[in-house]
Amino acid sequence: MRLIGSYEEYTQVTKGIRFENNGFTADQIKTHIEDGRLWHKRMNDRQILLFDEREFMQLVLSRKILEVEAAMPTEAAMPSHTNCLFPEIEVPVVCFLVNEQTSKEQLEQWGFRCVCASDKYLLGLAEIEQEPFPDSFNICFQTKDREEFLQVIKLWEENLPKVELPIITYEEFRDLEKNRQMILVKDKKNEQIVGACYYDTFFSTSTIHHIVVSRDYRNQRLASTLIRTWLTQLAEKNFGKAVAWIEEDNYGSQKTFEKFGFVKSNIQSYQYIR
Repeated sequence: MRLIGSYEEYTQVTKGIRFENNGFTADQIKTHIEDGRLWHKRMNDRQILLFDEREFMQLVLSRKILEVEAAMPTEAAMPSHTNCLFPEIEVPVVCFLVNEQTSKEQLEQWGFRCVCASDKYLLGLAEIEQEPFPDSFNICFQTKDREEFLQVIKLWEENLPKVELPIITYEEFRDLEKNRQMILVKDKKNEQIVGACYYDTFFSTSTIHHIVVSRDYRNQRLASTLIRTWLTQLAEKNFGKAVAWIEEDNYGSQKTFEKFGFVKSNIQSYQYIR
C-alpha cells in the first residue's frame, strides 16, 4: 500500500481505471492528498483507493482490470479469501457500493459484511408548499459556538449507524455552515439543538444527509420541516433535482419523503464494513 503524494501521481495510477464507488470530487481528493490521507494498492485484478477519514478508512474499488491493464507494474497481490485484507489498519474499513453485485461478492470474500442497504428517492423540484413552523422552535443555519456543534454530533452519534461516525470534521461542519448547507432546529425554550441535517450539491442535483430529530421531540413534524427548508433553499438556487438515500427498512422516512413527492428509483446503495 502506497501513500499518494500528489494529484499528478493520483491521476497517473488511476489513468484509464474506472472506479465503481468513487464519490469524491477532485477538490476532496486533493485535500486528502495534501493531508497525507489517500492510499493506493494494486490487488489481484483490481485497483484500490483508501481514503483515511481518521475514525475509519473509506475503500474505493476499481472495476475488474482488463488484460491490457494487467500488464502494468503491480504490487504484491494478497489472497482474496483473507480476513486480514489490511492488517496494519486498526480502524474500520468501510465500502459504499451502488447496485454492484460483483463487488459485493468480492467484499464478502475479503471478510466484509453488509451493515446497511438504502434505496434512492428522487424528486424533480417544483414550487414548495409552505407550512407554518411551530412557534417554540427556530430554524438556523449556523451554530453559536463549539458546544452547539457538539450537540449536533451527539444527535448523530445516538441516532445514526455507527459505521458512519464520525459524520464530518469540525472544519467540514464550518464549511457547510458557511454555505448554508447545514440546517438545524433549535428549541427556543432551552436553546438546545434538537434536529439537524445537511446537504451537498453536485451540478443541479442536491442530496440530503443525516436527518435526525431528538427522541424527545419526535412526532412534531420537525423532520418534515428540515426537508421542506432544504427543498425551499434548492428552489431558490434553481436546482433541478433532490435526492435522498433511505434505509430499506426505514418505513417512516420513506413515507415522509413520499409525502413530498419523492419517487423510489431502482438504485440501491450498500454499506459494507470490516
